[in-house]
Amino acid sequence: QMFRRLIRYFKQSYLSAPRNQKMAIAAQVIDKIEALDPPGRFLERDGDGSFVTMDYRKALEKTSQALRERPPSQSSRSPGSPSSAVATNAFL
Repeated sequence: QMFRRLIRYFKQSYLSAPRNQKMAIAAQVIDKIEALDPPGRFLERDGDGSFVTMDYRKALEKTSQALRERPPSQSSRSPGSPSSAVATNAFL
């Protein structure tokens, strides 16, 4: 949940930032997740189905992807209403 809130918070800054600053914004999201108490982690499924911690580079890619993505469309939402959540492939 915290990841999605941070994505919503940083999304506009990310989208309007010059290309050379986008990774720094994604890194801020990761740093805030890892600074939680208890610390948040970025997880992915291993070959045997268990969860393992993602390396930093992959977490950065997934965070950047989430910052770029449009929110999922919802038929019940009226045009112009604020977005609700951002889907991502990163697990917390």
